[in-house]
Amino acid sequence: MINVSHNVARSQELADQISAFLAAGNSIKELAPGETGLIENKPIQRPSTYKKASKNLNKPEVKEAPEPSEYLKRINFNRTERHKAELAGSSFFNGKCANHGLSQFQIIADRHYCTECRKESARKTDIKRKQRYAMFRSQHAQNAQINAHK
Repeated sequence: MINVSHNVARSQELADQISAFLAAGNSIKELAPGETGLIENKPIQRPSTYKKASKNLNKPEVKEAPEPSEYLKRINFNRTERHKAELAGSSFFNGKCANHGLSQFQIIADRHYCTECRKESARKTDIKRKQRYAMFRSQHAQNAQINAHK
């Protein structure tokens, strides 16, 4: 429910305030639609509650580039050496390996590999392959013996 008497009392109170304002010699200016009546030319003065930055904000801060890591140095060295080898028409170049230091690299397609690392990897793969094959042969021999006794 709307309290009509309360709203009427508030309206009457507002009308009395306007009458007192006009009686004091003040005038009411009618505003065009969209106008606020505020003076927009003056910036609003607000007390600063923030600490002012000691740095000049207009100047960009110059940061020193960090020194490249050992990994990046090695990668960049290998890229330049590979590029030189490709220009010379060679598929091998001397580069820095993480495991072997300065060693020979081979260019294969769009990648390059340390030849020492590839030899070690091939050797380990051969050992695993031989172990699997030996296990398969022993199982095959056991199965053959079982089938022969039947």
